Amino acid sequence: MTERSSMGWAGAGLAVVVTLAAVTPARAQQPGAPPFAPAVVDSLAARGRAIYHGSAHCAGCHGDEGRGTQDGPNLTDRSWIRGSGTYEEILSMVRHGVSRRDAQTGHPMPIGGWEPVDESAAVAVAVYVWTLRREQPGR
Repeated sequence: MTERSSMGWAGAGLAVVVTLAAVTPARAQQPGAPPFAPAVVDSLAARGRAIYHGSAHCAGCHGDEGRGTQDGPNLTDRSWIRGSGTYEEILSMVRHGVSRRDAQTGHPMPIGGWEPVDESAAVAVAVYVWTLRREQPGR
């Protein structure tokens, strides 16, 4: 292969990368976003939603739509008790829970939910919770 033809391939590869970056949805580029491609975020969020409403029983305290109850804070607004609601902060809370002393409602959030979840489920729940406020109009 000549130097000229290899440069052509390099240029074509750069054009593909630039094109892909230009069409990537803004959600994946937001500060604090999950470090996954948009299709992976969608897939994880779907799995996380099932776990949130199922085995981890997150909806029992945070509500079916994540808008909070007397037992758990709203997850859909911009007002976060701990941090600013980045994916990494949410994942840390799912992994480590929130003690009764640190909980706004006085009710602790158990590590990984009421039925503890493994790491892949914790990631899925964190992605789902991260997407909640982004799905609400005007948030």
